[in-house]
Amino acid sequence: MSYITTTKNANDLPANWLARLTAADGALFLILLATAVSRFTNLGQIPLSPDEASRAWASWQFWQPGGTAVTGGSPAYFSLTASLLPFLGSSDAIARLIPALFGVGIVCLPWLLRKRLGAVGALVASLLLAISPTQAIISRTAGGDAIALFALMLIVVGWLRYEDASGAIGNAAAAIENRWLTAIFAGLALGLTSSPLFYGGLLALAIAGWPRWRVFLGRGLVRMDGDKNPFIPAIIIFIALSSLFLWHLSGLGAAAALPAQWLQQFRFAGDGLFDPILAFMRYEPFLLLSGVTAVTWAILTQRKRDSWAVRASWAIIVIIILMLMQRGQMSNVALLVLPAALLVGQMADTLFQTRPSRIGWAWAGGLLFLLGVIFVNLARYARVITIAPQDFTSAWVMLLAVTAVLVTLYFVGVWEGTAVTQGSFLAVLAFFIFYQWGVGWQLTHTAANDPRQRWVTTATDDDVRLLAANLQDISRQTTGADHDITVFSSVDSPALRWYLRHFNQIQFGDSLPVGAQHEAIISPNRSDLTLGSDYAGADYGLLRDGLLPEEIPSDRPGIDWLRWQLFNESSRTIREERVILWWRADLSENGG
Repeated sequence: MSYITTTKNANDLPANWLARLTAADGALFLILLATAVSRFTNLGQIPLSPDEASRAWASWQFWQPGGTAVTGGSPAYFSLTASLLPFLGSSDAIARLIPALFGVGIVCLPWLLRKRLGAVGALVASLLLAISPTQAIISRTAGGDAIALFALMLIVVGWLRYEDASGAIGNAAAAIENRWLTAIFAGLALGLTSSPLFYGGLLALAIAGWPRWRVFLGRGLVRMDGDKNPFIPAIIIFIALSSLFLWHLSGLGAAAALPAQWLQQFRFAGDGLFDPILAFMRYEPFLLLSGVTAVTWAILTQRKRDSWAVRASWAIIVIIILMLMQRGQMSNVALLVLPAALLVGQMADTLFQTRPSRIGWAWAGGLLFLLGVIFVNLARYARVITIAPQDFTSAWVMLLAVTAVLVTLYFVGVWEGTAVTQGSFLAVLAFFIFYQWGVGWQLTHTAANDPRQRWVTTATDDDVRLLAANLQDISRQTTGADHDITVFSSVDSPALRWYLRHFNQIQFGDSLPVGAQHEAIISPNRSDLTLGSDYAGADYGLLRDGLLPEEIPSDRPGIDWLRWQLFNESSRTIREERVILWWRADLSENGG
C-alpha cells in the first residue's frame, strides 16, 4: 500500500463522513475541479464541426413537427442529447454537454481503483487523464467517443474490483461481486450504444486479458440467476439509450450498425499511417516518456505474466497496432491514453512506497527549475533567431542547464538512487502539467477548428455564425420576425443545416430552380448564377478542410516547427470552402 493510505478498523472510523476525508480526497477534489473547468468553460466558443453539426442537428430535428431524425454514429449521444434539448434549448454548448459530463466521469473512475493502484497511483492516473489534451478535446466534441471511453474505463474498474472481491467468501462478498458484475455489463451496454471507438477498446481488453476473461466467464456467469442477474439492468440500459427511452426504436438498428462502422475504419492504403502516432507525440509527451518506461517496468519486474500491469502493457501494444491499421483515426489516440495513464499510475505508486526524502524534494525542485530554464531559453531562442541569427546566448544557457542536469543526476544518483528517481518523476510531472494544460487549453478553447493542429481534419469556419446572424437581421428588417425569410441554399452542409435550423422556410438543393424569387440565396463561391432579380451578396467562410501547399519552402523548417509547437505560430495558409449569401436588393431598399 502507498504511504498516503492507512489501514483502520471499521469500528474506529468516524461516523461523520467529513471527518473521514483525507489529503488524498482533497487532492482528488482539486483534480476534478480543474477537469470541470477545462471541460465546461466556453463549450460553445468554437463552431460545431460538420460531424458534430450532423449529430446535433439529428437530435434537434427529432422534436420538430414532421421531422425525421437519423441517429447517426452514436445512439447513446442521440438519446441523451435529445432528452436535454426540450428543457435546456439547442445551442452549441448544450450539443457538447453530454460528452463533457462523461469526460469528467472518466477522470473520477481511477479513484475506484485505489485499492489496486494505491492512493498515489489513482491520483496520478486521474491527474494524467485531467491534463490530457486528447481527453479534453474528445470531451468537448459532440458525439459518442467520450461515452465510449467512459464505458471502457467502467468495464476495467468493474473487472478489477470483481477480481478483488472474488477471493472473499460470505454474503457480503457475494453482494459486492454482483455489484461489480452489474457495473461490467452496464459499461458493456453503454459502450455498445456509444460509438465505433468502443469496439477498438473492447478488442484490446479481450486480447490483453483473455486468460482472466476465461476465469471471469467461468466463475461469473454461473452466478447470474434470479433477481440479481446483471444482464437485466444492462439490457434496460442498452434498449433505453439505443431507442431514446423507446421513443425512437430505429435507434436499435443504429446501435447494431456500429461494429460495421468500426470495421470500415480499417485502411491499409493511403495517407495518414503515422498521423495518430505523431498526434500522440504532440499532445501526450509525458505519457510518451513515462509510458515507455512503465511498459518496460511492467514486463521486466512483474513476476506474474497475468498481472494487471502486464495486461495493461499488452493493451497498449494492441492499441498501437490498431492505430496503424486504422489510418488517420485520431480518436484512437485518446483510447491509448486510458491504459497508459493507469499503468503509469501503478508505476508511480510502486515508486512512492516510501515518502520522498529531503534530497528527493530538493532534487525535484532543482530539476524543475532547470527544466524551466531550458524551456524558457528554448522559446527565447525560437523568437530571437528569426531577427538575430548570430545571437546564441539562449542556446548556451540551455546547454549549461542540460549539463547541470546530467552532472547532478550522475553524482546524486550514485549516492541516493531512490531519491533521484522520485524527484525526477515529480519534477517532470510538474513540468508537463504546466505544458500539457496549456496545449490542451489552446487546442480545445481557441484552435479546435484550426487544420494546422494535427488533431483537426475538417472544421467549421467562424464566419458561419456571422452568416446566420446577418441572415437573421435581413429577416427582421423584411418581415419583422427573426426567421421568416425565404432562403434557398445550393450548398447542403451539416454546418449550414445546424446554424440555419430556425429558418422554417429554408430549402436545400443542388441547383437554384429556374425563376426562383427567394429573398435570400446561399451559393458556392465563384459560382455562375442566373438570378431573376437584382441581388447583393457577401462571401463567408464555411469549412476549413486542410492547408494550402507551401509555395515558398522555408529556409528554417526546424525553427518553423519549433515556433508552431511553442507559440502556435505558422505561416501555413488554411484552405477554406467559402459561400456567398445573396439577398434581394429591394429588401435593403424597403427594409428597416
